[in-house]
Amino acid sequence: MAKKKTAKKKTARKAKTTAKAKPAKGKVNKSAAIREFAAKNPSMGPTAISKELSAQGIAMSPSFVSVVLTKKKSPKKSGAARGPGRPRKAASGASSSLNGALTIDQLKAAKKFANSVGGISEAKAAINALAAVMEA
Repeated sequence: MAKKKTAKKKTARKAKTTAKAKPAKGKVNKSAAIREFAAKNPSMGPTAISKELSAQGIAMSPSFVSVVLTKKKSPKKSGAARGPGRPRKAASGASSSLNGALTIDQLKAAKKFANSVGGISEAKAAINALAAVMEA
């Protein structure tokens, strides 16, 4: 017995809307209305703005008005963004901290120097000799 081929129904794909898409006729952009009204009336708070716009037929809660007014547009980020666990890049090892203490990188370099000259006492002697040469 041969199988019959069934025709697949074509499903209509929904058009993706973009942020810059115009709202459909009859629809109001509530966020834009809030920003516009707040710009004209800067002394009014979220509750008053909500009441005024509701009277105009644009219903919304004061908390929504507050969110729209406090939301800032984020600047575009360049490069890789730091995640919650990603550390900052280390500063240059040559600089000392603001309080005059040595940095970890400077201590590592001092240890390497002490090991290269034969120990701490030899490193102290070398530093004293260097100080005498620089003062002369």
